Amino acid sequence: MKWLLWISKPASLAKIAALLIGIELLSWFAPAAFLQYQRWRYPPLSAPEAGGEEILGKLEADRSRKLIGHYQRASRLLDEAESRGLKVPPLRSKAEAALRLNSARFRRRAHRMLSEIEMAIPPRTGAVIPVASGASAPDEEEKPLPNAKPSAGKRRR
Repeated sequence: MKWLLWISKPASLAKIAALLIGIELLSWFAPAAFLQYQRWRYPPLSAPEAGGEEILGKLEADRSRKLIGHYQRASRLLDEAESRGLKVPPLRSKAEAALRLNSARFRRRAHRMLSEIEMAIPPRTGAVIPVASGASAPDEEEKPLPNAKPSAGKRRR
């Protein structure tokens, strides 16, 4: 009964109407307010951080130095192969072309080309020591096997 008496008063009706209007307005404007709060609290990362370009520049220079080092290593191998009498001019021109690809876009391809060059150069063979027939080479002598017993551990299936 108190409810009905309280609701029927004009002041109470005005409070209820204001509350309903406030809820309706909140449902209309709350998403925009929430988005504004989110933008204020977590601003977008539009500008790069301070020093970011410097770090990227150093990283790019380091990668460039690694490619130049790889080129120098391949060039040394080519010089060795040339001193052994192998034909290396096509490989040398390919190595120089790989060095010209020293940019971020083509660096992986340049490393691949230099690796192919290193693989194309035959390795230096060791000196061959002639052994008399019936004799064994010093590194081929038979060594006695150690008296080790096989382990009696569990067998896995």
